[in-house]
Amino acid sequence: MAEKVGKPTGQYTQYGKQIYITPSGEEVSEKSVTIKVDDKWINIPSIHDGIIYSEDEIYDGVIAGKFKATSIHASQPQARKAAIERSKQMKKHRGRQASGSAEK
Repeated sequence: MAEKVGKPTGQYTQYGKQIYITPSGEEVSEKSVTIKVDDKWINIPSIHDGIIYSEDEIYDGVIAGKFKATSIHASQPQARKAAIERSKQMKKHRGRQASGSAEK
C-alpha cells in the first residue's frame, strides 16, 4: 500500500527528483525497482511525489501510463546493473534544477 516516504529535505537530484528523509534517517529520492513488462525488464522509481509504491502498484502504474521507466533492458541482470549505476551517479542539489525535470 502506498505511503509517505518521509519529509522533503529541500534538495533534489540532478534528475529533478526531490530528496526525502525517512523516519529511519535515510535520504531517498527514487528507490528503483526492476520489473518485467512484456518481454523487457524496466527500472522505475518506486517514489513519486513523496509516496512510495509497492512493485504491484508500480507495475499497474506503468501499464496505465502513470509512471515512466528510467531505463529499459533485455535482461534482468542488465537492468539491475543499470539501476545500481544510476544510484551511484545521483548527486544532491539545493533547490530544483533549472532543467525543469519533472518528478514523475
